[in-house]
Amino acid sequence: MLATLILCSGLARASVQNINGELTPSDFLATDSTSKTFYYDLYELSNPTASSVTVTLTIDAGALLRPWAAYWSTPLLPTPDWESPTDIYSAADNTQSSATPGDTISFASFSLPAGATYQLAVATQNYNQDGAQLDTYLLSVDGTGVEIEAIPEPSSLPLPSTSIIALEGDAVPEGGGTFLSFNSPVVNDAGQMAFRAFLAGTPGGTFDDRAIYRGTSSATLAKIVRTNDPFGGDLIGEVNARPVINQLGEIAIYAEAAAAGDILLRSSADGLSLTEIARRGDTTPTGDGEFGFFDTVAINNSGAVGFYASIDNAANPDEFEALYKSDGTTTTKIVRSAQEATVVGDTLIIESLAFNDAGQVSFYADTFGGDVVLYLGDGTSLAELYRNGDPVPDAGGGTFNFPTFPTMNESGDIAIGTVIDGAPGSDSGVYRTVNGSFEKIWRKGDPAPGGSAIFNTYSGLPIINDSGEVAFLAFLNNTPNGIDDNGGIFATDGTAIVRIAQERDVVPEGTGRFWLFDDLSFNNHGQAAFQARLRLTSNGNSNDEGLYFYDPVEGLIKIAREGDTLLGSTISSSLATRPLTRPPSTPRGPA
Repeated sequence: MLATLILCSGLARASVQNINGELTPSDFLATDSTSKTFYYDLYELSNPTASSVTVTLTIDAGALLRPWAAYWSTPLLPTPDWESPTDIYSAADNTQSSATPGDTISFASFSLPAGATYQLAVATQNYNQDGAQLDTYLLSVDGTGVEIEAIPEPSSLPLPSTSIIALEGDAVPEGGGTFLSFNSPVVNDAGQMAFRAFLAGTPGGTFDDRAIYRGTSSATLAKIVRTNDPFGGDLIGEVNARPVINQLGEIAIYAEAAAAGDILLRSSADGLSLTEIARRGDTTPTGDGEFGFFDTVAINNSGAVGFYASIDNAANPDEFEALYKSDGTTTTKIVRSAQEATVVGDTLIIESLAFNDAGQVSFYADTFGGDVVLYLGDGTSLAELYRNGDPVPDAGGGTFNFPTFPTMNESGDIAIGTVIDGAPGSDSGVYRTVNGSFEKIWRKGDPAPGGSAIFNTYSGLPIINDSGEVAFLAFLNNTPNGIDDNGGIFATDGTAIVRIAQERDVVPEGTGRFWLFDDLSFNNHGQAAFQARLRLTSNGNSNDEGLYFYDPVEGLIKIAREGDTLLGSTISSSLATRPLTRPPSTPRGPA
């Protein structure tokens, strides 16, 4: 919420009060009976006088905003909870809305009793899952003596806490075995974790010893799919792929059926049923060829699944792979090699997939001609965002060459790291798009936060959130201790770059210093989580790895570390889900 109060007269309690507000992804989160969500700003209207006051409310929406508003008297809205969206619709005394972006909505005059406090919400008519656009608005309150107060979002969002989902040796919830090991955990904003597990003591031995589970705690843990489960007249033969989960708790995964081969599945939000999205041997939506194997999979908050598929038996052998999206009923082609491209004659080798709630797919492709291209498509249109050789849009000059895989937000904007040709001494950088156009976050030689250090090169994938903020790993030059402190994690809103952590920084718990960073995550509240290897620790390699959390207000917080006590025992094995290694010192794209 960004709110500015403007009084239309010199009185402390004027007849008309105007508030300039703005809806952002950091605002309160609401829901209704659809279980879809939307952001809202919250206000309190109070009448401190001894008589009732007639009040009129008007909201003038910014150009992108489809306005929705509601007020209610009783019951007053509970304290907003960042982790559980509040249903503000069912409690409303009155609502007004418009499907027209930039429209004005007004409430009929109502009486605010003496001493009473009403609450007012300003939001969007569209759900986040349906591509809601956020923008500014002007709230006008006409009522002599009425006081209006903007209720701020919490200055610090919920900080991390530890929940036990599953332990080695625990009985699996469906029976028939115990947990042996875990990998590939993913978690949504509701705290639901999906993961793969290997099992011991199963009735079928190696035929039923792998599964996907989901839960927020051991009490809510449930099986999603397990090898040897019956499905579609066949048996599940393998579940080795990493699951993906959306905010509703739906999970998408590709597996293998014992007889039919590769199969792409989506679980229901309650985890009780599976929907088949695609199967090896199915005819493609365009009718030319059949699905082969499946690879990269994504799921958005509408339950649509984006996926890569190889193509068998196509009339044109160059049409050997494609990207699709499916709502579980209809599958739509996004792009297919040798069919669609922005340059005639390009045959694409598709390398990646990012998928948002608007159904947009951003992907990286090589061409047979040697170009590297970033595209944005939705099944109707295909836009080229980047091609090696394009001019870099800032004063440093040069041309783009060899980007990282893109990350994408709900507005369809992306973030990348990229090599830059033709600019010696300034040959790498991190960029984001704003409304489809690239702008610089930093490039080699730009000053890094604090001291005399300058940026050198990126590491891994920059991450863009729904506010357009970007977090990234980077290596620096001109640091006081050379290679010992030349790596760090940073974030920016596009104006100022903030240092989250840097090599040789003392860890927040005080015993040890950061050495290497990996597995960066970044959310819509500007919070980050990452893995780190440490040096100068109190117990050498017995406590030299940890998981850490960053909050813009609270700073760095340790989540867990080797050597910590947990459940009456000690964390002794690596916390990493993949090896922590120093990335190359020169820019590289995907290997």
